[in-house]
Amino acid sequence: GCCVNYIDLLDLLGVGDALRFDEVQTWIEPGGRRTTLRPGPLPAPAHYAGAFAGARFLSASEKAGVAGFMARALWMDRAAYADDTFARVLADAGVPDGAVRKFFEPVIVSACNLSVQRVAADAALHVFQEALLESRRGGAIGVPRVPLVRLYDGAAELLARAGGSIVLGASVERFDATSVTLASGQTLRAGAVVCALPFERASSAADAG
Repeated sequence: GCCVNYIDLLDLLGVGDALRFDEVQTWIEPGGRRTTLRPGPLPAPAHYAGAFAGARFLSASEKAGVAGFMARALWMDRAAYADDTFARVLADAGVPDGAVRKFFEPVIVSACNLSVQRVAADAALHVFQEALLESRRGGAIGVPRVPLVRLYDGAAELLARAGGSIVLGASVERFDATSVTLASGQTLRAGAVVCALPFERASSAADAG
């Protein structure tokens, strides 16, 4: 729910109603015991307080660690932690290892596809500040009602109306800030280039010159 730019994109493509949002989160422990977390009646940022108080997958000290860090995260300038890992920030804050393993790690792996040991602290803080603390809707999880490809069916027409086009079957050989050279040798020039390659491909294709 906090991904407002993505939601705006879906609205622009005419498929804003293709996602089903659910505020309920179910945490399943080894052995099958479940804990349900949902926003309560308190306003943000305290809307999950009641749910965490009753969370069975966390001990009392782990709950205190989560609550303490969340209160601190409200005021943290995430840009100041761009050179830290989230694991280091959690350790410096004294968050118990159990809370890191049971709560912070699953959230960050789900949101960032990296463990707390590898993810940049500013990116992780972004997740907690906007998804769990800023608003009730921020933590809602959207699940597509349609196949993923259907979400972007309108993109080609939208680009065409704006004077653009999509080139299929083309591989990028290298790129810089204003041009892209394809494997065919063709060079495309523009006022700006947006790179969406996987990071390992982006690193090898970027033109250092």
